[in-house]
Amino acid sequence: MLDGIVRNCCPICGAPITASSLCQYSLDYKILKSGRMSKRYRKTDCSSMEVWLACCSAQCGAIWEEGDFAWDGRDRFLDMKYTDEQNGTSVREYDY
Repeated sequence: MLDGIVRNCCPICGAPITASSLCQYSLDYKILKSGRMSKRYRKTDCSSMEVWLACCSAQCGAIWEEGDFAWDGRDRFLDMKYTDEQNGTSVREYDY
């Protein structure tokens, strides 16, 4: 069981949280008969980098990096960085 606070909004300003899964892909260009690179390309998904980042959508400065948050068994955002003891602000917790 992971220890953290389930959040649905930023603990600092109350704005929505945006979580981003970083992915890796390539842009594949063909080389033309003239030896030049084609202007068209094919986008190839090379897989996930298995890295998640999150931030406040209002850009108040709240940022979660790898290890600062997790997903519980019900795909809820678990904040392990901003807790009541650390930031001294009230936290809006919701039970789903």
